[in-house]
Amino acid sequence: MPRRPQPTALKVLRGNPGKRPLNASEPRPPAGDIRPPAWLSDESLNKWNELVPLLVGVGILTQADVGPLARYCDCWAWWRRCREVIDRDGDTVVVRDEAGNVKWSQQRPEVGIVSKLAQQMHRLETEFGLTPSARSAIHAPPKQPHDELEAFFEAHGA
Repeated sequence: MPRRPQPTALKVLRGNPGKRPLNASEPRPPAGDIRPPAWLSDESLNKWNELVPLLVGVGILTQADVGPLARYCDCWAWWRRCREVIDRDGDTVVVRDEAGNVKWSQQRPEVGIVSKLAQQMHRLETEFGLTPSARSAIHAPPKQPHDELEAFFEAHGA
């Protein structure tokens, strides 16, 4: 299976390790005002509010990334809920007969769900540079002040 191409922005942040010509005609979605979808649950929205400042701060998040980031936040919320069930009730279910004897035990469904969600989250975390190995390949340029007034305040510790 061939490797998926990396976005040009990530290649630049990583210092273009392959030294191949960069795609000058790659679409560049606007960063703009990044807003969460209205359908996010409270728990998903909390994760969204935690991640957006981080991703905007390193210049990775654009308006085109709202859907994938929302999916990640939903996966994270579902993962947390399943983990709470496992933490509370254990990772197996015991089935007993009428006399109370153990007939068998089986893995709780949430265990499989947690595993699948963890795989999905890992793929999305890698896409957004949210894992140590994904970050280790990124070379973010120093943040440039947006205007003269901001540069003055940053230079004077205000």
